[in-house]
Amino acid sequence: DAPFKKTAEGLGMDPKELRALNADRIKGLQLSAWVKKDTWLQIKPLDEPEEAILAAGLPKPPPLLHLVNRVVAIDGEDDYSYWYVLTYLPDLQWCRVAPLEQRGVFAKPAPCGHVADGRPRWMLVPEEIGGEVDVGAGRCHIMEAIEMVKTRANADTEEWDIVGRAPPGWVE
Repeated sequence: DAPFKKTAEGLGMDPKELRALNADRIKGLQLSAWVKKDTWLQIKPLDEPEEAILAAGLPKPPPLLHLVNRVVAIDGEDDYSYWYVLTYLPDLQWCRVAPLEQRGVFAKPAPCGHVADGRPRWMLVPEEIGGEVDVGAGRCHIMEAIEMVKTRANADTEEWDIVGRAPPGWVE
């Protein structure tokens, strides 16, 4: 732990410039604040290459996952094959997930135009049956899952065509 001003000087930066770069990420940041050891600070504007942002000698931060409203497979969970991420807290690497169950197969193209004839239809397990669990985000693997009805406002009525494990960077 070190004073913010001393941390800025150690990085060869003006403390006010360092505060301005981090004001959106660290709410209430003041020049008189103490910086905890291993706190990530932005040291360059985001329009510069990633290598220039990282402080010398520090490991690369883990990639930011976008898990909320995603279908995932979870390592070590055998009760259900697939889960829907209800809540994701990136700072804690924690997810609240609800199980999906197969309910028949698709027989016609979806309103979104995706064709899944004969493929399994996946829907949320009804809340009264339960099954929601908390899991570490590191156990979750994003699946390439197409929302067939597009009812994000109410996931209880959504239907998914789960194609397989999503390739890196896949976004529906």
